[in-house]
Amino acid sequence: MRNADEYKTSVILSVCGIVPVVWLALLIAPYVSGGLLEIIENLSIAMNEPFQITVCENSVKTVLIFLLCYGMGIGVYLSTRRNYRKREEHGSAKWGNA
Repeated sequence: MRNADEYKTSVILSVCGIVPVVWLALLIAPYVSGGLLEIIENLSIAMNEPFQITVCENSVKTVLIFLLCYGMGIGVYLSTRRNYRKREEHGSAKWGNA
């Protein structure tokens, strides 16, 4: 039962994380055409006015790239989790194949 609850929690938190990722991508999208230097220079301007979102020709591409990076990050996190058997004794016969 605990694994199902942990799975539901991780799915809900992963889905909730999509909103800030899309928001950040839409803030950065107008500055993508200038390259990394322009993004870094204008990031503080974009953060000072967080709700001034401008939809431009690079918005869709930027959102997709950010979502791809976010999905890859979630995938790496979930694939490297370890099963520690918390609240179980070390010699538990539950894990044996007898």
